[in-house]
Amino acid sequence: MCKFYLRIGILGVLAFVVQPAEAEHSRIHLSTGGSLGAGDVMYDGGSSVQSMIEYNGGVLTAFSNCGGNPRQHACIQWSEDGKALGAGPRVYEGTSRVTAMTKYKNGVLTAFANCGGSQAACIHWSEDGKALGAGPTVYEGSSAVTAMIAYNDGVLTAFANCGGGPPACIHWSQDGRALGGGPRVYEGSSPVTAMVAYKSGVLTAFAQCGEGQPACIHWSTDGRALGGGPRVYQGSSPVTAMAAHKNGVLTAFSSCGGNPPQRACVHWSEDGAGLGAGPRAYEGSSFVASILPRREGILTAFNGLPDPPPNGCPLPTSCAGPILMCPKGHVAPGGNCVEEGSEPCGVCGVWSFR
Repeated sequence: MCKFYLRIGILGVLAFVVQPAEAEHSRIHLSTGGSLGAGDVMYDGGSSVQSMIEYNGGVLTAFSNCGGNPRQHACIQWSEDGKALGAGPRVYEGTSRVTAMTKYKNGVLTAFANCGGSQAACIHWSEDGKALGAGPTVYEGSSAVTAMIAYNDGVLTAFANCGGGPPACIHWSQDGRALGGGPRVYEGSSPVTAMVAYKSGVLTAFAQCGEGQPACIHWSTDGRALGGGPRVYQGSSPVTAMAAHKNGVLTAFSSCGGNPPQRACVHWSEDGAGLGAGPRAYEGSSFVASILPRREGILTAFNGLPDPPPNGCPLPTSCAGPILMCPKGHVAPGGNCVEEGSEPCGVCGVWSFR
């Protein structure tokens, strides 16, 4: 990832995962190789990225701290080609922050926090990917949604502060309705930080795991007993995002180890095992909020970059062998971004995703 305002040494991020204290500057890169911080810049701005999903060939991106007049706390923008992710039409804007999104059948399910009235959380259904906060409500209640995925023609939804028992749970809905009312496939004291459908099963990341582990990831072959299957990761680094890619899995962590230790990293596993042990596709100081593999490459959203210098502008990063090079740019007359030279800013992966 660029040092472009990023000190390198490079979800949906959830509400209980600590966000960086510095400015909210964020960036999304499109990477075509093994290094997620290298590639063209698809978004650069002061609105933190909450979630990204692919929909109808394009990309829906949820932001917090959106601009506008009046200024909006949250918004979702549509890009029909996966470029200029913060510049397309807004399909949602309002005061309710987006905590999760998923494509389901031909439409989109969107989870919000701080919904109107007395409801702390809600999920709306849109049959066409438009007006994402205005469609039928398929959940409303006091339990915040921390993760949501489509699986086997139904939907798995993870909640915090569940009623009637343990503080966290995951409900199964076979038809995408009544998302908090179906059978529980997990309940316990470990909050869910991420879920991903992988091959025919489900990988679920938890915080505050037992046995002295701050974080862990469990594998379920059939979408049941999501906290009871084999552990494919356990350790001290909380999971902030996961994505299935080709035959493997990309897993984003915060508080990573290393020499020197890194604030954030992404590990690649070619077979869904040993999720924190494979090669690093990113390491640095910017937290990874969302990873979205697409046909043309991988979109990775980074939050917590320091504010750029006055008159600065983003330019694509590139790999020179194992060294990540970050160009500096300034806005010239006419609005063009002009390069002022490049400098080493990180480490590039020397493998390719299978």
